[in-house]
Amino acid sequence: MRYFLAIITLLLVAPQAGDAFLFTAGGSFAPGFFVSNAGNDSNPGTAASPFATISRAQTAMQGSSTKVTYIRAGTYTLTANASSNCGQTSAIYLTAADSAETFSYYPPDGAGTAIIDGGGVNDTAFCLFFGSSTPITIDGLQIQNFAGHGIVAFWGPTTIKNNTIHDIGYPTPPNNGGGISLQQNAQGSIVSHNYIYNIGNMGIQANAYTAGAISNLIYEYNFIDNYCRTVSDCGALYTIDRNDSHSTGLVVRYNYARNADVTGIGSEHVYMDEGASNTQIYGNVLTGFGRTCIHQNGGINNTFNNNICDLSTAGKVITEYQGNLVGPCTPPSCGDMSGMTYLSNIFISGGGGGTYAGNGPLTLPTIGHNVYHQYAGAAVSSAGTGGMAGDPTPQVIDPQLSCWAYNIASGSPVFSAPINFPAQGANWGIPGFWGPPSFVVPQNGTPPSQPHAC
Repeated sequence: MRYFLAIITLLLVAPQAGDAFLFTAGGSFAPGFFVSNAGNDSNPGTAASPFATISRAQTAMQGSSTKVTYIRAGTYTLTANASSNCGQTSAIYLTAADSAETFSYYPPDGAGTAIIDGGGVNDTAFCLFFGSSTPITIDGLQIQNFAGHGIVAFWGPTTIKNNTIHDIGYPTPPNNGGGISLQQNAQGSIVSHNYIYNIGNMGIQANAYTAGAISNLIYEYNFIDNYCRTVSDCGALYTIDRNDSHSTGLVVRYNYARNADVTGIGSEHVYMDEGASNTQIYGNVLTGFGRTCIHQNGGINNTFNNNICDLSTAGKVITEYQGNLVGPCTPPSCGDMSGMTYLSNIFISGGGGGTYAGNGPLTLPTIGHNVYHQYAGAAVSSAGTGGMAGDPTPQVIDPQLSCWAYNIASGSPVFSAPINFPAQGANWGIPGFWGPPSFVVPQNGTPPSQPHAC
């Protein structure tokens, strides 16, 4: 009992400068500076005497071996006062002097309680521009009301996790921005467990300007809702790689993306553009308004397997397109679209949609053993159009889905051959695990096609 009470006392005592804090559920500790609305920039930045501004904590980290800042609960209205190389001004502008820094919520306060507000007119919250590979972590913040990007990073590896990013470029006129934008060199970056909604442009995007610039990039467990509100030709999970030597080792897994622009014209849930290649795409829920589950424009060796796609009342299953690609990557260097697979996915509808559509892919994909079901009656179409093949082995069965989380009944035929959909809980993220800690799927917007009253 004495040992137990000592531990409780240790956790409750207010920490001083350099004290360690419980930083992860796994029990690791990290010292840090503190920022609070009740602070003062003349303070030493301890828990008891915190700074008042994030920029002051940034300066403190630059001159210290302590590389973590904990931002206490409250709203921090930031002015975009730093001209940057990010193409727009930024509230927090990070350079090579900020190597290895972490900007985090304070865990006892809870994720999303530290609110970074742009006032609806400022461009970008965080801009990371280094000129060399420098790890940065942004963890558990709520970023809102910026006209451009929520977070834009020009170098990596960057870890962006547990954040809530919303009302970016919408309804404020967009500045070609989105929720999270990884540019130029994002090798080894991880974008994980973020809740991104009400976005004028892309939810999450990565643009490779040089060969291999986005290799080993991971998008996982993000919940993206109400995106591409003001921009067409847009996606929730977007990747572009205009290089003859493609990036490798990309993973897009366990995300939930719903509701592109309300017309569904020109917006995709997963968008692999102009040469994006070598990506494993699995375990995602893709639903609500949108033109397609996945649109691929050039590239090679992308696998789209074991996903759930709800076509609502319209939309295509898949589109593939080869043509009009721009330099330095041009067909066939952008990829002959070889090595594409669409296997053991679940495609459902509430009254329409279906078919695989193509426009000149040089090599047809491998398609097979996908499930097609329309909860309103007839099956979703598994045919091919525009030069694309259809599914030669369509499985027209009821996958037995339920709730807003797309639960799959334990006795569902999708778990058996020839579909062999991964069982829930077996290294797979459906249902649940999306978004920041304690996140619950909002029951608004386009409802699932399956019975969803739980």
